[in-house]
Amino acid sequence: MVRNATNLGYEGSLNRAFEKAVEMGFEFAITMDADGEHDPALIARFRDILEARQVPLVLGVRPRKQRLAETVMGLYVKARFGVDDILCGMKGYDLHLLAENGGFDCTGSIGTELAINSIRNGAEFRQIDVSGTPRADTPRFGRRWRANLRILAALWRLVRDDLRGGPKHGR
Repeated sequence: MVRNATNLGYEGSLNRAFEKAVEMGFEFAITMDADGEHDPALIARFRDILEARQVPLVLGVRPRKQRLAETVMGLYVKARFGVDDILCGMKGYDLHLLAENGGFDCTGSIGTELAINSIRNGAEFRQIDVSGTPRADTPRFGRRWRANLRILAALWRLVRDDLRGGPKHGR
């Protein structure tokens, strides 16, 4: 378990967790949101695909988007990369992708940097429908407008990087 002495935010906490996984010698990492939306039983499906070396990246696909900005970003990412739900928090990674990218997320891309840059660099991926319990509380990611603005800012950086022809690596 990784505990932060101070609040590092979403990306900072995941960066630390990924670094710890590499330090402990793990080959794979699977992320899932802590809000109870994703069914933990799905972890086995993600693990099986990663362990069988079918692909180095497994992406969850939720039955519905939570916010308008997710739909907008989703349309762009689907057209550009063929990914149905890049903002789904349930993803599986071969940790070799982490080294190639230079980290999990250093650009504030709301947890999408490693997946998108891996795909840009030619990584194959598989998508899995994920289900779970619909959220009963308010999102911890941020209030409605703040969350939508963060997603749109991440989309802007993604489009800007695409127009510039990169980045090939996160750092």
